[in-house]
Amino acid sequence: FRNSVYICANAVADKAASVGYRVNWVRDGKSGPYREHVRTSHPLYGLLQEPQPRKTFFDLMYDLSLWLQLCGDTYTRKHRNCFSIPDRLETFSPQWVQAVPGMETYTDSYRVNTLYLGAQSYDIRANDMIHVQRRNPDQSSTRRFYGLSVCLATESTIQLEQDMYNRLRHKATNFAKPGLIF
Repeated sequence: FRNSVYICANAVADKAASVGYRVNWVRDGKSGPYREHVRTSHPLYGLLQEPQPRKTFFDLMYDLSLWLQLCGDTYTRKHRNCFSIPDRLETFSPQWVQAVPGMETYTDSYRVNTLYLGAQSYDIRANDMIHVQRRNPDQSSTRRFYGLSVCLATESTIQLEQDMYNRLRHKATNFAKPGLIF
C-alpha cells in the first residue's frame, strides 16, 4: 500500500478505537427479540477492558479495525483459563493465519504460520478463533475487485492509473515528434 492508504486507515482505526463500548444481551420475548444491558460486573467487561496484559480495549479495537480495513479479515484468539472461560484475547495479522478445512465442518482449525520468527506453525481450534471478514461486494460491471478488501481494491485502481500515466509520459518523452527550431 501507499503511505496515504496507511494514513487514512490509521485515522479511521484511531477513531473507531476511541469509541466506547456497551455490552448487551439479545433475548427473545413475546413481542420478539430485545436488548438488555449487561452489568459492568460481567466478566466480558473485564476481558474487553484488559484483553491482554499491557493492552487495553483501545489497542484491541485499533488492531481489529486496522486489519479489517487493510486486509478485509481479522483473527482474534480466545485464550481460555483452566475453567475453559476466555481470559485473554490476542489479535493476529491476517497474513499469518490460514483456515484449515475439516471433514464435517467448513473450518476445522486455523493454522498460524510463525516460521519467519523461527518457531513452529501451530493450529488453533475453530471455536477458539474469532474470524471477522468483510469483503468488497464490487457493484461495478467488471466484477474485477470482487473478494478484495476495500483498501486492496482502491490500491489496485490507483496503481492502474499510475501505470497508465507512466506509460503515456514514457511514450511522450521517448517517441514525441521533434519540436520546431527557430
